[in-house]
Amino acid sequence: MFKKITISVLLQMFIFFFLVSVSHTVALSLNEEQVEDSLLRKLQDGGYILYIRHGETTGQDKPNLSFNDCSTQKNLNEIGMKHAKALRTVFEKLKIPVEYPVLTSPYCRTRDTAEISFGKQNMALNENLAYIYYLDDGQLDDEQKKIKANIIQMLETQPRHGTNKVIVGHSYPFHESINGEIPNVGTVVLKPKGQGNGFEFVTLIQLEDWIRWSVDNRP
Repeated sequence: MFKKITISVLLQMFIFFFLVSVSHTVALSLNEEQVEDSLLRKLQDGGYILYIRHGETTGQDKPNLSFNDCSTQKNLNEIGMKHAKALRTVFEKLKIPVEYPVLTSPYCRTRDTAEISFGKQNMALNENLAYIYYLDDGQLDDEQKKIKANIIQMLETQPRHGTNKVIVGHSYPFHESINGEIPNVGTVVLKPKGQGNGFEFVTLIQLEDWIRWSVDNRP
């Protein structure tokens, strides 16, 4: 009798904790979805800097690298081009407003990503973006300090009302949560606070997130 009661009690406890676990998971899932929906609505309203890393590449940058000669650089591979096209599709489907021109580093891989995703006519080169890593370097000469100041100014400048400023560049750890580097075609969302007031890291959106939101028909 004691053994039967014990098994019955254990079974009831298992069912109870299972239901609690499931309800907790559902609650977390719903909460995450609400957070994502809130973020997406904010991006659709504009006011952010969307810093996008270039697509996947092949090859290596050569010692004689020239910004004007793509053969001396790493370039987008087929996956990189495919992902850039996917980014264009989700921006259109989700109605993410963009302030043109899109700014891009002078490297071929960033220029090609920007061209595929936003159109050649909608992009402009900014050589300072090739040196994004200056943001994390305190040992700079006067010329490098000017480049760093220009990059900071770019990231803290608020976009035109109702739009987001898109920048296509290279990986940079804007926040510890990025864990080293931005994934290919990953989007770092920054909130610019105006000239002289800096900018705030908001989140990192991976390409899979953009695609999932577009497939889910998020508002």
